[in-house]
Amino acid sequence: GGGGDGGGGLLASRSTALLLRLDTLLDTLPRLTEPEIFDTHDEAAAPSLGAQEAMSCFRLRWRVWSEDVASLVADLEAAPAGDAEATAMCRVARVLASADGALGEASGGSWHGELVGRLLLEQPVRLRWQLSGVFSPPPGPDAFEACLVALLRDDPYAAMAAIRQAFGDGWLIAHLWDLLCRARAVRSDPLEGSPLSLRQYFLLQYAKALGGVPPLWQLAAAYGGDLLSEPGAAAEARAWLGDLLLSAAQHDSAAPAGSTLHAHKVRKLLGVCEKLGLTAAADAVLRARGGASRAAALGSDV
Repeated sequence: GGGGDGGGGLLASRSTALLLRLDTLLDTLPRLTEPEIFDTHDEAAAPSLGAQEAMSCFRLRWRVWSEDVASLVADLEAAPAGDAEATAMCRVARVLASADGALGEASGGSWHGELVGRLLLEQPVRLRWQLSGVFSPPPGPDAFEACLVALLRDDPYAAMAAIRQAFGDGWLIAHLWDLLCRARAVRSDPLEGSPLSLRQYFLLQYAKALGGVPPLWQLAAAYGGDLLSEPGAAAEARAWLGDLLLSAAQHDSAAPAGSTLHAHKVRKLLGVCEKLGLTAAADAVLRARGGASRAAALGSDV
């Protein structure tokens, strides 16, 4: 009886030690713990001496980590048959080691899931513009996969087309193109047949989508207002903002004159008009709210 207890305690102690090793390896995965090693830089520029030294140090740490993973896999595979804990840990460790079939199984057969795994675990120093030769997307990817493929191939224009097909002209394309333009990663191309640039068009379309939801009129006005100082977009943005604010003034025009709701809404609308310099829109708001107030008063008299 005592010998059996001792054997069980030894197995438990061994299992705990293996689990601690696995946990340490997960916590110290080099590519995740040192993301700054891949700071954005010009593809054509040679890395600085400091960057080269940092990369050499990273490669050394990654090699040591990989050897520790291989050692853990060997110890787990040597565990007694029927040890369920060791079997489960071995499955995880084999993924970290990129063992045959392990990444494909862990990603559920997803090509992009397996790609992420290989970049993290097998080729952690591969740079953004070196990805095109690493992955093989399936033929005829759907619209969502096409977005990912274009981004992985470092093709922002193909990504733009795929994102518009998959998600429409909404939040994602508006903000992505705005960021790319500000970073000068893409040209400020004009929209065909329009004075707007692509960036201005996407932002205005998103503002209009927000404006279609009455409670979001202030957020829509903020997006549209950002375009008032931009040549090519100011006239169209100004006209649309006038329509937006007038529509917001008329949305709950049944509120009784002098009510808290009436006064608060008018103040907010006029405040936006003043901030954006929309004098004509302010006059239209006052006329709309004044007309609504008179209509409400006449209705109550009847």
